Amino acid sequence: MKVEPAEQFARAARPHGYGGSAEALVQEYAPLVRKIAWQVFSKVARSSELDDLIQVGLIALIEASRQYEERGFAFSTYATTRIRGAMIDQLRREADVAAQRWARPNGCRRRARRSNSSSCARRPQSKWPKRST
Repeated sequence: MKVEPAEQFARAARPHGYGGSAEALVQEYAPLVRKIAWQVFSKVARSSELDDLIQVGLIALIEASRQYEERGFAFSTYATTRIRGAMIDQLRREADVAAQRWARPNGCRRRARRSNSSSCARRPQSKWPKRST
């Protein structure tokens, strides 16, 4: 049995990351980020700006380039999933902040939803008065 040196395995390993500079990466894939941002922006309420989504997408593109491992898929396929996911996560974070900002204290929102009213006044338990005997 022949023992092979460890350097041979180190050279054979596939490199991690996209390679190249971040500027070249952004220049090459900026149209993809803009396309995904327009797709996401068109499907949500206008609570967020398009420029914000593009910025989040560019950051996700750079992060995706650092974590990319070649496993038979193109980088653009991997990056598309990561970019869209980052944009959706940002929209969720913004929605949570907006919901928390307008939240009513002590379960008032739940009671108001049950009673179909905007006030937090409690309704009586029964709509029929008790009989006095």
